[in-house]
Amino acid sequence: MDDDILTRVLALEAQVHTLDDLKTQVRGLIGTVADLSTKLLAFMARPAPGRNWVWHEFDDAQRAAALAELRDWMRTVLVRYPEVFGRLRTCWPEHSAALDGLSAAYGSWVLAHSGKSNAEQPAHWLNHWLPALDGQLRESLGSCGLRRHISDEVSLDVMG
Repeated sequence: MDDDILTRVLALEAQVHTLDDLKTQVRGLIGTVADLSTKLLAFMARPAPGRNWVWHEFDDAQRAAALAELRDWMRTVLVRYPEVFGRLRTCWPEHSAALDGLSAAYGSWVLAHSGKSNAEQPAHWLNHWLPALDGQLRESLGSCGLRRHISDEVSLDVMG
């Protein structure tokens, strides 16, 4: 084989390897963009941090994200207060007063336990917000059979 032809063949093989490497990198980037897109959509569905939750302003994705966040808090924090936690019924998301009370208790708990809080804020949460939530849950869920639900289509379980 002529040296000139051999040089061209070797150069062509190097370009093929470079193209194969580029294809692999592009496939990886496509996966990364897809992952980032999924994360961005999930992030955008979450209620805005630091803003009070206004349930009737949420779309379905925001409502689902807020309910999931609230359930996580209820399972990890509120469960530590069995008298209050025991007032919950499976239909709690269908009672606007319970939903608002739980949201307010959660939001105030987050603020009381943030890095910017002082030593008195967790005590205030325990002595003010937790008893207030207890009263709201007692009143809104105590006679559930007599009260109307927000919707007859949804039954969400705090433990589910």
